[in-house]
Amino acid sequence: MQNIQEFFVTTFNNPIIATLIVALLPIFELRGAIPFGMSTAFWGTQALDVGTAFLIGFVGSCIPVFFIALLFKPLINYLKNTKLFKRIATKFEKRLVDKSKNFENKNTRLKKILGIILFVGVPLPLTGVYTGTAIAVIIGLSFWDSVFSVIIGNLIAGTIISLLSSLSANATNIILIAFVSFLILIIFISIIKNIYNKVKNKKNLIG
Repeated sequence: MQNIQEFFVTTFNNPIIATLIVALLPIFELRGAIPFGMSTAFWGTQALDVGTAFLIGFVGSCIPVFFIALLFKPLINYLKNTKLFKRIATKFEKRLVDKSKNFENKNTRLKKILGIILFVGVPLPLTGVYTGTAIAVIIGLSFWDSVFSVIIGNLIAGTIISLLSSLSANATNIILIAFVSFLILIIFISIIKNIYNKVKNKKNLIG
């Protein structure tokens, strides 16, 4: 932990800038940025207070929403027509389409907006603004409906994380460790699942 702390302190030298950068990153976003900015394990006496960490995390994580809502469809369609990225883009889109099936029964605009708000509002990895905005676009919400629903959901998630992080002096460190551990677990399960599917497909071809 000491080496990691020294890396961030010497690299960024400012918890506000570091928190903003973390908030901009996929997966981490506001959920990881708030406890990161408040963590005394990383920043010591320079750690941000809950209000500053929330504001920086919220603003930073909202910035990508506008670009994703505007560019996701044309970008994914373009990548699907390239030799280099066709397979990756198609697979990525399929995963998002599978996730968006949970919204199929929400056949009205208001229900879709509420669905996205609830989805993004749950402060867990992979339910953040990147995934939420892409799903909003896939299920047919307009640009401003997508932006509105994701930002409100992000506001809810940020409020929950901020409240949990301010419970005690060690709460931020515990939440940060739990968040990273959960993220590592998801990645590990995903790798194992992909290996299993490849082995299964290989056996089916041989059989």
